[in-house]
Amino acid sequence: PSRPSPTPSTSTGATSRPRETPSPLAPQLCEEVFEKPEVMEGLPWIEGNDWPLAKVDTLYYDDHHLRGVGAELYSEWLAERVVALVD
Repeated sequence: PSRPSPTPSTSTGATSRPRETPSPLAPQLCEEVFEKPEVMEGLPWIEGNDWPLAKVDTLYYDDHHLRGVGAELYSEWLAERVVALVD
């Protein structure tokens, strides 16, 4: 069977206008370049490698998994970005 095409998530805020859910791309210590898929064009996108601590090797368990403190710090940064996009 064929798979359905991905569709952006939307939610309705207090103002009753639909909002698209931001799509985060996690940070990586050994950076790979990912091209934004066409289906994502025009949708909110958060690049994890823009996190100021993205290249601090002691925050990672391996090249792309954050340790506890790294995950906490990244989550705080990411939450700020999400709030800024949906406000």
